[in-house]
Amino acid sequence: MSHNVINSIFFQNKYSTKWMREVFSDENYIQKVLDIEAALARAQAKAGIIPLKAAETITEKAKSELIDLEELKKQIEKTSHPFIPLLKVFTSICGEAGQYVHWGATTQDIMDTAMMLQIKDAHEGLFEKLLTLNKSLAERSNQHKELIMMGRTNGQHALPITLGFKFAVWTAETQRHIQRMLDYEKRIFVGQFSGAVGTLASIREHGMKVRQLFFEELGLQEPI
Repeated sequence: MSHNVINSIFFQNKYSTKWMREVFSDENYIQKVLDIEAALARAQAKAGIIPLKAAETITEKAKSELIDLEELKKQIEKTSHPFIPLLKVFTSICGEAGQYVHWGATTQDIMDTAMMLQIKDAHEGLFEKLLTLNKSLAERSNQHKELIMMGRTNGQHALPITLGFKFAVWTAETQRHIQRMLDYEKRIFVGQFSGAVGTLASIREHGMKVRQLFFEELGLQEPI
C-alpha cells in the first residue's frame, strides 16, 4: 500500500485528480523537457546560431514516446543525476542534429522551465474549472433570488435570507479568486535561461536575443 496519499489507490481521488496527476507525471515532465529543448533549438535557428534543419529534426524528435523509460530509469539510478541521462538519450535520438541539442544551456535552465510549464498547465486547467464554477453559481443566484431560507449564525437558525443571496456570496468569492489568478499570471510564469553561472557567455552576443525568442516560443516571460 502506498504511503503517499496522492498515489494511494484509496485516497488519491480525495486529495488529487487523474488530470492533475497527469500534469505532474514523469511522462509529462519528460515531454516538457523535450518541448523546451525543441523551443531552444528553434530560437537559436532564428538567431542564426544553429542550422534550421537541425532545429526541425530536434523538434520532430521531441516526443516522450520515443524515450525508453526503463532505460532512462536505469541511467538515472546509475548516475544519480536527474537530467543528464535524459539529455543523452534525446541527443542520440536526434542523430546528427543531436550535436545542437541543449546548445548554450545549463541543467537548471531546463529543469526550472519544465516545472514552470507544468505549473502553467495546472493553472490553465484550474482557471477553466473556476470559470465554470463561477458561471454556475451566478446562474443559481439568479434562479433562486426569491427562494426564502433560514440564515444561520453559530450553527443555529437566524434571520431569513434567500438561497440566491447565498449563491451570490459564493459567486463574488469565486470572482475574487479569478482576479487573483489573473493578477499572478503577470508575475509567476517566468522561464529560466542563463547558461552556466548565469552569464549567457556560451552564446556570446546572441544571448539576449536567443532568450527573447526562446520564451516567445514557450509562452513565458523573460526573467529580469
